[in-house]
Amino acid sequence: MTAYSLHRCLQMLESSVIHETMLRKVFDKPGNTKDTELVETTKDSSLTDTFPRTLSHTPTSVGVKTGCHPSQTSDSRSDVHTNIQDIICYGLGNFSTCVIARYQMALLLALRENLNVDLQRCQLYDPRFTECEKDYLRASGVKLIAENEEGKRTCHETMLFYMPHCDKPLYNNLLYANWGLGLRNIIIIGNSFSTTVQNLPSKILKSQANYIHQIVPFTHEEPVENNFCYSDIFNDTSIHCFPCDRFSVADRGLWEIAPEPKYDSDNLGIILKM
Repeated sequence: MTAYSLHRCLQMLESSVIHETMLRKVFDKPGNTKDTELVETTKDSSLTDTFPRTLSHTPTSVGVKTGCHPSQTSDSRSDVHTNIQDIICYGLGNFSTCVIARYQMALLLALRENLNVDLQRCQLYDPRFTECEKDYLRASGVKLIAENEEGKRTCHETMLFYMPHCDKPLYNNLLYANWGLGLRNIIIIGNSFSTTVQNLPSKILKSQANYIHQIVPFTHEEPVENNFCYSDIFNDTSIHCFPCDRFSVADRGLWEIAPEPKYDSDNLGIILKM
C-alpha cells in the first residue's frame, strides 16, 4: 500500500458501496438535497497533502516469544501491518442525520477498499444506530457487531480500530482489554492520545483515561494532517500503534497491575451494555 491522501480515499466513493442513489433511497426526505450534495462534495474535495503515514509502514516488533513479559520483547522490527484483515469501527454515530458521521463513514469504506479488507471483516457498532441505519449497513455488506462490547475487544491478530472522535473511556477500554503484549495487535485511528494527555488535568486522566495516560510514552503516534475542506471532521486525528520494542524500557509493574476501568456514572462518555 503506497501513500495516499484523504482526497483519494474519499474519491473512491465513486466505486464504493455508498452511491448517490442509495443515499437518496435511505436518507433523503422530500425536498432534501443535502445528501446528494455531500456525495458530490466528497468526490470533488480538494485535498493536496498526503496521509502522513501508510498503515503498511507503522512500526512494530517481531521476535516476541509467546507468553513472555512485555519487558522481555526483542528489539527486532518489521513492517507486519501490511496484513490487516479486520477493521473494527466503534462510535460512528447517526450517519443518516449527521453529515460529519457520513464523511467519517466514507473514509472508513475507502480505507476498507484501499486495504482490501473483506466486507464481512469490516465490523461496526454504535448503540445509537437506528434500524434504518442498520438496514443500510447490512445492505452494504459490512458486518454489524451483535452486542455492546464497550470497546473491550481482545485481539489475537492485527486489527485496525477506526474510532473517529470517540469518548476517552472507549479508547481506554480497548487498551485495557489488550494490555501487555496484546497491544501489538491493535492500530487505532482516532483522537490524538498525546493531545488528550497534554490537555486534561491529572484527576480526569486517572478517572477516565488512565490506560491512555500510561501508554502514551510507549506509543508510536502519527498525526493526520487535517487538510480536508471541512475542519471539524478529521481534526485531532492520529494513527496509533504500539511497537513491542518500546515495551522493554517500561517498568515491569506497568503490565502486572491492570484493573478493569470503572467510570463515574455521571460522566461516562460511553453507553454501557445492559
